[in-house]
Amino acid sequence: MSPLLSFFLVLPLLLESKATAIEAGDNCSLITHRITGKIGGVINYSSRAGKEQEVAMEMAVEDYFRSSCSQQLTLQLEDSGGDSSTVASATTELISSKQVQSIIGTMTAQETGLFSEVDMNMKNTPIISLTSPAITPPSMTHQLPYFLQMSNHITLHMQCLADIVGHFKWRKVTALYEHKNGFSAYSGIVTLLSDMLKAVNSEISDHSDLSSLSSVLNPEITIEQELIKLRSKSNRVFIVLVSSLELAILLFEKANQMRMMEKDYVWIVTDEIASLLDSVDSSVVKNMQGVIGFKTNFARTGDTFKRFKSRFRNKYGSQYPEEEEYSNPSIFALRAYDATWVIARAMEKSQGKITSEELSGNMLSSIFEGLSGTVRFENNSLDAAVGDTEIMADRFQYVDFSQPYVDSGLVMVVTQKAETSHATWMLKTFTKKMWLLMIAMHVFIGLLVWLIERGNNTEFEGIGTMLWFSVTIIFYAQRQPLTSNLSRLVLTPWLFMILIVVASFTASLSSAMTVSRLEPSVFAKGSPLAFDISEATLKVIESGELRQLEELLSSSNCTSQATTMDTLGLGLEPFAGLFILSGTIAAFGSLVAIFRLGRNVQILSYFQTELTRRRIWRWASIQLSRKSSSNPETNGQVEISSTQGC
Repeated sequence: MSPLLSFFLVLPLLLESKATAIEAGDNCSLITHRITGKIGGVINYSSRAGKEQEVAMEMAVEDYFRSSCSQQLTLQLEDSGGDSSTVASATTELISSKQVQSIIGTMTAQETGLFSEVDMNMKNTPIISLTSPAITPPSMTHQLPYFLQMSNHITLHMQCLADIVGHFKWRKVTALYEHKNGFSAYSGIVTLLSDMLKAVNSEISDHSDLSSLSSVLNPEITIEQELIKLRSKSNRVFIVLVSSLELAILLFEKANQMRMMEKDYVWIVTDEIASLLDSVDSSVVKNMQGVIGFKTNFARTGDTFKRFKSRFRNKYGSQYPEEEEYSNPSIFALRAYDATWVIARAMEKSQGKITSEELSGNMLSSIFEGLSGTVRFENNSLDAAVGDTEIMADRFQYVDFSQPYVDSGLVMVVTQKAETSHATWMLKTFTKKMWLLMIAMHVFIGLLVWLIERGNNTEFEGIGTMLWFSVTIIFYAQRQPLTSNLSRLVLTPWLFMILIVVASFTASLSSAMTVSRLEPSVFAKGSPLAFDISEATLKVIESGELRQLEELLSSSNCTSQATTMDTLGLGLEPFAGLFILSGTIAAFGSLVAIFRLGRNVQILSYFQTELTRRRIWRWASIQLSRKSSSNPETNGQVEISSTQGC
């Protein structure tokens, strides 16, 4: 074969390799030795969340291949079937047979800890769990050092549920959960919720264990029988703690047929169900009208998410054409995508032979902005928070919303109702400054009278007498007679001041107890106006008319009647003259008392000085007389002189 012919045969291959290299990485060379990393995945293909996780992980591997010049990833996926035994066998297959270096899956910490006692390779393999909500006992951190949780902690979910129950003051609830296998800590979740509900004066009166759809022959009959039992009991508040979307759809369909979605019934769902409601058809949402729930919020406006959403819809629709119309990604898809990137970045940092310890350390140190939010691990768990659900006018036609868990900034314009009780209504008769000045003046007057009288009046002895005197003068019940004209001068204007203040206090207190006060209220539960008013308010906000109304009314000086009533406490102004008169006389009396006290101290000091001076002269005379009678020449002379003296 001629060299020219060989060149033309090889040229198309070179051009194809060049195009592939440009597509695979940014300015990667044609000959690049890529390190291959193997990632395993254990997901439930029969669930909506599992399907989204499968598509998202495949997209993450494709995106990483295009961006990396040194690392190549292979993804090995296994179906868990929603069963713990299948999860264990699938995980063992990935680690032992397919030699994966890290696993992403829906296994819980309890399942992994139990299976790791049988297979030590599972304990030494970095695992990212996508189970939501997550419950991880403290001991699991030491037992499974390479086990990471890519979801919010269960405590945050239970706190949201408790806040909803406490807001509406429901005293008893019924907990429902899907019993998928024997290793999940559902009892721990129920116990945690019970502890949270105690803080809001509520309790779990009953709980129901719902079998998974795959474990029963006729799930419709099973759910219907369970709902009949729940309907026969007195409690009407139900919390669906743990459930797959498929079971929840059937549950609410049957509840709607049995008229358990109407008035007097309350249903609450968690993030596990609420986050998937954007991916179901309108008939499912219709059956769930009136359900209260919360879900994790994520940014939907960025260019990165919009590109991901478009590609996800195309890929998901091609793999599952029967669900193409409802192929929007949920938080479960975003977390699976970000989890794959966490492992890919950690493998890239290793740059060679990858060990479990090094790979796990690189994964724990990962900090980046993912599609689900900021990805950062703390104590082997995802450091994240529950966000509020965006309420839009078009969504309001399909789903009922409660007030978001996070402050929404919305202001409600509502009617008012009578306020019946206040814990500190007695203290609101006067302002804080008035109370402080009254206490200060009262203590000062009592102390001043005590200082004036204590020297000449035996009734004013001790600090306790002064304090009791300060109390009794309020009720004009003091029994100690005053002997000094100065103390009478100081006390007279203050007694008149007390008379005026007590009369004002009585009048203000009577007014506060008889005049009704106002506070905001909302529409009564079940009011036909509530839905229409809420929808109209949302349309006004989205159209910008609310901003125009705010600007139009910004110059008006409107005051709230409730706010005005809270500021009716008497201040210093009505009593300013009496305070000035009493304070002036008290100041004059204090100067006189200080002058007298100083004079007494001066006289006492004079006598003490004279006595001290006389003692000094007497002592000096004695010393001089002793000195003149002694002879310091010899010791013998001293002894003779002493003898003669005797």
